[in-house]
Amino acid sequence: MVQYTKLGRYEITRELGRGGMGIVLQARDPMIDRLVALKIIKFDDLLEPERKAELLERFFIEARAAGKLTHPNIVTIHDVSQEDETYFITMEFLEGHNLADILRQEKKLDFQRATKIILQVASGLKFAHDRHTIHRDIKPGNIMLMEGDHVKIMDFGLARLQEASSVTQTGHAVGSPQYMSPEQVRGQHMDGRTDIFSLGVMYYELITGARPFAAESITSLMYKIMDYNPPTPAEINQGLPPAVDQVVYKMMAKKPGDRYQNCGELIADLNLLLSDPDHFKADETAFAKTVAMDTHRDDVTVSVPAQGGPGKSRSMLIGAAMVALLAAAGLYYTMAGKTVEPPSAQVAQAPEPAAPTPSVMAATESIPATETKPPAAEPKPEAPPQTAAKTEEPKPMPDSAITVKSNVAGDVYLDGQKVGVTPLEGFKTAAGGHTLAVKAENYTTWEKSFTAGDGKPQTFTAALELAGGVLRAVSTPSGATVTLDGQKIGVTPLVTAKAEPGEHLLEIAVAGMAPYSQTIKISGDKPLIVSATLQTAMGVLSVKGTAQATLYINGKEAGQIPMEKKLPPGAYSLASAKEGHKRQTTEVEVAAEKTTEVSMELEPLGVGSITVSANPWAKIVIDGQDSGVTPRTFRNITEGEVKVTLVNPGFAPVEKTILVRKDQTTQVFHSFTESAPTATAAKSQAFGSLAISSTPPGIVFLDGKVQGKTPVDLDELSVGSHTVIIKRDGMTDYKREVKIVEGVKTRIAIGK
Repeated sequence: MVQYTKLGRYEITRELGRGGMGIVLQARDPMIDRLVALKIIKFDDLLEPERKAELLERFFIEARAAGKLTHPNIVTIHDVSQEDETYFITMEFLEGHNLADILRQEKKLDFQRATKIILQVASGLKFAHDRHTIHRDIKPGNIMLMEGDHVKIMDFGLARLQEASSVTQTGHAVGSPQYMSPEQVRGQHMDGRTDIFSLGVMYYELITGARPFAAESITSLMYKIMDYNPPTPAEINQGLPPAVDQVVYKMMAKKPGDRYQNCGELIADLNLLLSDPDHFKADETAFAKTVAMDTHRDDVTVSVPAQGGPGKSRSMLIGAAMVALLAAAGLYYTMAGKTVEPPSAQVAQAPEPAAPTPSVMAATESIPATETKPPAAEPKPEAPPQTAAKTEEPKPMPDSAITVKSNVAGDVYLDGQKVGVTPLEGFKTAAGGHTLAVKAENYTTWEKSFTAGDGKPQTFTAALELAGGVLRAVSTPSGATVTLDGQKIGVTPLVTAKAEPGEHLLEIAVAGMAPYSQTIKISGDKPLIVSATLQTAMGVLSVKGTAQATLYINGKEAGQIPMEKKLPPGAYSLASAKEGHKRQTTEVEVAAEKTTEVSMELEPLGVGSITVSANPWAKIVIDGQDSGVTPRTFRNITEGEVKVTLVNPGFAPVEKTILVRKDQTTQVFHSFTESAPTATAAKSQAFGSLAISSTPPGIVFLDGKVQGKTPVDLDELSVGSHTVIIKRDGMTDYKREVKIVEGVKTRIAIGK
């Protein structure tokens, strides 16, 4: 498994996930010191060159398509890059929770919460669809929920421009099977309505906790997606408003023509569903809205009873009536394996009886009628001529009240006349056809034709979109000042601001944060939305001084001098150290967006001397190193603190810390006669003796104590091991361990 530490200029900090061909990493962009996410596409080395070239072309087309999508509900693509055989997309780093993970924990979501999530996804998809880009893999795993349930659609890496059909050939089913549309399963042409179907499947799952199409095999799953109508959401979750069935089933209609034709229509109905579920009439069932009866089908069998028997005439006529009825809808059915053409009008239309009859047989069978002559009637006087019946005037249709809402405040126009501002509630409208419009500065006009006159109230929700030449800016944190070409135009969130088409310098800044700066291009036919994540403003610490000295910041090693380092504003403790030099410390204050310069020149250390002596004698240990016995003088000792330890076996060790000063001699002395003997010596009770002689004569040391010049005769020595040292001029010291035995005199004679 490849472990990435750096890609291009990006410094990898950790792996976020793997799947299929993709690896997602968290990285830091050192140029602007911000976290980003890298999606790596690693192509198989065994791919044929032609196939690899095709995939690479698709990769760059998809990346360019995704890079054009700047919308609050779509993850922002910063860059697409290549390093050796590794291709990757750089996108904004999101801190949130994957919707699939949330579903695994919570099973299903509250209706209001789920609908608001779907609304945001639909808003992002509408933006993409308007730019001829479809996602083709809408599912909970590609939806990230940020703080406050703010939605980000991820992985437009499977999207393609609709014009790029030469790369993604028709017939390649791309997406997650459970959320595929019927046309996607069949490998047919796809457009934005494919995403609407997948979004409907996801909506169904969010509000019911169940997937509408579940099967044990992929084959069964494909069949269900193409031909099976699942239970309605309200049948599974009885706490849902019944009107939700209509919206979900229209999203999941099998035929693209029966679905919402664009996300704008869907957004309007979702807003109505949230604000006024009763707006959807009870008799407008989801089935009636989603099942079209206008196409040829040969997969339905109608059973026809065998000919003969007393019921022959009735059964045949009922069957013919059914065929005629369905044929009127344009359908051809298969009967007993044969395709039956639509029956003629004579067969389809039974003669109307003179009066209603309770018997179907009487209504359908041909029965000869018996002619009966009426009795002769007496002549009646001629009736006076009657005037023509008076035609009643049609009753006027009652007025209707309309309510108009919009996503931004706007002026409401009815048939070209301004009648108020949104939200406009209960406005009386005369019967007949009308044109409704909502207008707002910097937004395209929303229009809707409708018919009033049945007395029932109607509610309209206008979804206004930003017009061309308009800039919208948001930032984290909000409240940042927005300037365009050096002129302040507002603070974030900046809802709308007019700007001349062309290139401009955009800056977004807030106190204590590093400013965001970018050259933008304003288009005259579409809005530009900019989202900036501001980072804490950094200062620069510049340290110069003794070369290769180690710098410590707040006690942690930071590198060698000279160096420059970015730091958050604040106070810092600095220390610089180098062998042979005096250590230096200082305190500094780093300011935001400024360079703080510090000089740390270290002074070389000088040398001094130490003279060490003891009574009667001692072994010398300096800074943990054995350094001989007393008396002794040490020269060229580096100035500073030195630890001197004096050891005499008959006494407790003595440790002293002294300060060596440049060009000075420091005296160290200790008298062991002033110290108590060790506990071991005090407890010895058994004794022996020792006689020592040498040629030439020398000074005898026993356990570090001077015993005199040879010959030496020592009595009452404690039993055990003792160290004997004899020092003679011009000769190497004689040293040995002697074991004293109780009541025994040990003799040592040393020659030349």
